[in-house]
Amino acid sequence: MASGRSKTLDCLYLLHLTLVLSLGAGTVKSAATRCPEFCHCEADEDGQIVSCIGYDLKNIPKGLPVDTVQLNIRNNDIEILDLNDLKPLLRLQGLDVSENNIKAIQGTFEDFPKLTQVQLYDNKLTTLSPDTFGKAATRMHYVSLFNNPWNCDCNLE
Repeated sequence: MASGRSKTLDCLYLLHLTLVLSLGAGTVKSAATRCPEFCHCEADEDGQIVSCIGYDLKNIPKGLPVDTVQLNIRNNDIEILDLNDLKPLLRLQGLDVSENNIKAIQGTFEDFPKLTQVQLYDNKLTTLSPDTFGKAATRMHYVSLFNNPWNCDCNLE
């Protein structure tokens, strides 16, 4: 009878250990894909699609998943787009920051080796430094810059 009780305890121990390990793995996974407040994150086969649309955000949200491949921060109140805030997102392929109040861009799109789509329409951009896109311009498939109050002065240097 002791051996039957021992087998039962062994089975319960294994069941408990399996449950703890399963829950622990789930916790690690959810922490890695945590989504910032005011954003919606959806898993894609390539990574996370993150949307933070229409919340009057003044800055890029902190804590974006590092496996973000598409980031949509459209229709907010961002005035300065600091690309340095996005540097951890090395898998970023598409960025939509249209319909904000962006007047300036700090940093360069060269820091994002997989980025091929940028939407900056409906902002308040008047000029862009050649360094903003730099060599990344050659890999861009789609860049949308319309409806900005561009300073089109032929004397610009």
